Amino acid sequence: MHVILKQEILGIYYKDAVKPLVSGPIIVYTTNGTFHNPTELSTSKWVTEKTETNKIADRIESKEILYVFSVPRKTSFEVVNLGWILFKELASLLLSTLLILAAFIWLFYRTITNLRKQDKQIAVLHDVVDNISHELKTPVATLKIAAKTLRKSPDDNIITVIERQVSRLEQTLDPLSEHQSATSLSPITADELQAIFSDFQLCNPTVKLIVELGSNLQICLNPTDATTFFYNLMNNAVKYGATALGIRFEEQKNYLSIQFRDNGQGMDESELPYIFEKFYRIQKDNIHDTKGLGIGLFLVKNIIKKYGGEIKVISKLQQGTTFTVLLPR
Repeated sequence: MHVILKQEILGIYYKDAVKPLVSGPIIVYTTNGTFHNPTELSTSKWVTEKTETNKIADRIESKEILYVFSVPRKTSFEVVNLGWILFKELASLLLSTLLILAAFIWLFYRTITNLRKQDKQIAVLHDVVDNISHELKTPVATLKIAAKTLRKSPDDNIITVIERQVSRLEQTLDPLSEHQSATSLSPITADELQAIFSDFQLCNPTVKLIVELGSNLQICLNPTDATTFFYNLMNNAVKYGATALGIRFEEQKNYLSIQFRDNGQGMDESELPYIFEKFYRIQKDNIHDTKGLGIGLFLVKNIIKKYGGEIKVISKLQQGTTFTVLLPR
């Protein structure tokens, strides 16, 4: 510890005189160093008195003669390295505080990371359950109609439809199986594509379906994705009042264009930016006009995104809707 100390006399006064006998300050003692922010340790005033005794003849006479002097003094000091001393004393406390703060930050980070991981897992589980519940509707409805038709008269084509829908049910439930089978990556064939349209027409006999397929058409979608893709767009058209649906395939330079045009009730232009959001459904006066979970177009959007394509929609109220899908060739 480096301490600077200074003692000084501020002046010497006789009695209560205003003018000092000796002007100050007079430094009595000081240590080496320069004061920057001195602290006043103490101040005092020293007072002296003197009495004289005179001897006259054979008697002693005392005569008091009073001399009064006041000497004000001041003592100042300063600890030069006070900051360093405080830092040394508080270093351990500061280090402990920083370590505790770092531990809290690490625990907070780990907690947030785990919560996000769990939230992501829950979201994936919800997506799987939502997708399965949505995808089960079409094969179940098709199987019901096929069963009714088969009851009336045996038909090999109806049996083929039932086999296809049972296979689709198995594929839909695969994600819930611990040992699920790998999804086929081979593109859908023309026969498999035609089967999708045939099954749809079986479930919707009153809908006029016109499909314009080109020769030697190549679609990059695998059978599972293609089934989900086409069924959701076709069922969405029927759900919103379409009685006629046209599907046109057109090969372009780098893309395959698939156009879905229906004569349904259409949508307001303000709704179009939101129709591909999960669980979004068009409402009127806070009442949903149609039943559904609101994930059909969400699944379509995800499939198109998976294959690097894009989808556009044009719609007007009471004039129908047109979806245009571009898939890389």
